Amino acid sequence: MKDKNGYVLIRVGKTHPLADPNGYVREHILVFCSAEGRPLKPGEVIHHINEDRSDNRLENLAAMRIGQHNKLHPRKRESNGRFLKREKAIA
Repeated sequence: MKDKNGYVLIRVGKTHPLADPNGYVREHILVFCSAEGRPLKPGEVIHHINEDRSDNRLENLAAMRIGQHNKLHPRKRESNGRFLKREKAIA
């Protein structure tokens, strides 16, 4: 299953430490944390190197600070200063 942002979701059950309230976790987070043997640090995100959100091979994933990630994926703003939704910002 995919979420509204295109990330693959895995059902792990509500008691899993990485699970959301519905018992799902984004696959790339599960893959990374399982391989590293640790949870994400505060302010850390997982970046898809090839920008394909469904390619969750470990070699395609890199942990980085949110600020670093934002530099790789700057968001465009509307004339009123509000951020465009990601779908519009890509165009």
